[in-house]
Amino acid sequence: MQTKITEKITTHVTRLSTEQQKEILDYVEKFEPPRQTLWDAVRDIVANIPQDVLEKLPVDGAENHDHYLYGASEK
Repeated sequence: MQTKITEKITTHVTRLSTEQQKEILDYVEKFEPPRQTLWDAVRDIVANIPQDVLEKLPVDGAENHDHYLYGASEK
């Protein structure tokens, strides 16, 4: 889909004069690609963690977070 759109834009733009192409370039350079959401970033990070590392993580982290962070006795 993206390639078809890019091809259509390229076809149209190449038919225009240099001045018109410059106007289009000035216009599209104002756009920024969409930014990644926090959840997308977290998903990407977690997706790259090897399964054997994930299996070593404590399953009671919320209940015993003081133990894992500060060495307090476990509940």
